[in-house]
Amino acid sequence: MKLRHQVYRVFRSCWLQILLLVLTAPCWAQDLSLGIEAYQAQDYAQAHDVLMPYAQRGEPEAQRIVGVMYLLGQGVGQDLEAAQRWIRGSAQLGNPQAQELLSFMYNRGAGLPRDPVQAYVWLKLASQSVSDPAHSDGIQTIIARLLGEMDETDRKRARSLSRDYYYQYVAPFM
Repeated sequence: MKLRHQVYRVFRSCWLQILLLVLTAPCWAQDLSLGIEAYQAQDYAQAHDVLMPYAQRGEPEAQRIVGVMYLLGQGVGQDLEAAQRWIRGSAQLGNPQAQELLSFMYNRGAGLPRDPVQAYVWLKLASQSVSDPAHSDGIQTIIARLLGEMDETDRKRARSLSRDYYYQYVAPFM
């Protein structure tokens, strides 16, 4: 009898947690969209206040936007280290815009050492999610240029890393 009562309590507790999650999820999405809207309206202080808790909890779009805010000094002091940390976190969670942005940072040496191999790898990952033909053509042009900057050893390393990163940072989110 005692075991049955314990199982019932655990079962009831799990259902209550699931119900609470389901009922509050729309509120989370609404708050996140309010942060994105504030960013788009260039209300950077409000966007930062709303998006930062989401970024800290690992929400990829919030992380990307917070990273851009630090990269450009929008509503916060410009901090390239914080920018790359937030953008990398978003990129590693499969956000293609963050992957493209991280590639740009490696390509330009913005907050990171210039590294054509890493620039290629992150841009190649981002290209997996691009549906706009003009955007895709632009990405392919940059990829070709990056490959042209590398020697054969770096090209092999870039292609190998690209495959590894795909299974780590893209495939799980498809």
